[in-house]
Amino acid sequence: LEGWRNGFLFLRELFEISKPLSPTQQMAFYRSLCSQGLFGIFQGGLSAEDAGVRSACTDILLCTLNHDPSLLREYVLKESGGSLLLRMIHALLHAQDTGLKAQLGEI
Repeated sequence: LEGWRNGFLFLRELFEISKPLSPTQQMAFYRSLCSQGLFGIFQGGLSAEDAGVRSACTDILLCTLNHDPSLLREYVLKESGGSLLLRMIHALLHAQDTGLKAQLGEI
């Protein structure tokens, strides 16, 4: 569980570090991570009991959406069963943390 948490925190830092990149470099960065299955890891992260993991997931999703919303849209449309979308909706409806709900509402 600690490795899972550290992985999400690392990804959040990686996304923060990528902010000063040029738009072309950012596009390549985001597309590369998405092609390697970035969105697939959020299914478990959004339902994690650790608030830090859930927060990191929403931060990373927001960074991706602020840059290129079509990446998530394409993933959700191609995903069978729509489990990422269902987990986001479930977290939005059942999360106790109002900050997390606000972030999910932005997504």
